[in-house]
Amino acid sequence: MPLGTRNSQVQQDTIKNDLILQWDAIYTAAGLASNYLKSFPGYDFNEWFESLVGPLLTLLIQSGNSMNHMLPILRRRIIWLISCNAQQVPVSSSHNPLELISTSLSHNDICLRLTAVEAME
Repeated sequence: MPLGTRNSQVQQDTIKNDLILQWDAIYTAAGLASNYLKSFPGYDFNEWFESLVGPLLTLLIQSGNSMNHMLPILRRRIIWLISCNAQQVPVSSSHNPLELISTSLSHNDICLRLTAVEAME
């Protein structure tokens, strides 16, 4: 394949996909260890939600699938992570978790909708 923009675009997409999978792994570990992490004094999911998780989910919802075809994976994982830590996220936060999750109920991705329904329980 000759050098040019197409090759560099494939490389950039691969890097983006790798980053999405790395964040998916981080969020999976945080969700699975949520009960364990609560006992650490430095761990505050509410702060993490307000500063990173909530704004990222808002961005993912607003972007749809236009940015990358792997973003629904990350969107599902973040909704699942919120459900793992639901008792720690106040509904009155600036990024209301119930509103963010409920917007996913009308998405075309059935797995995302099922994840959102489970998170609402």
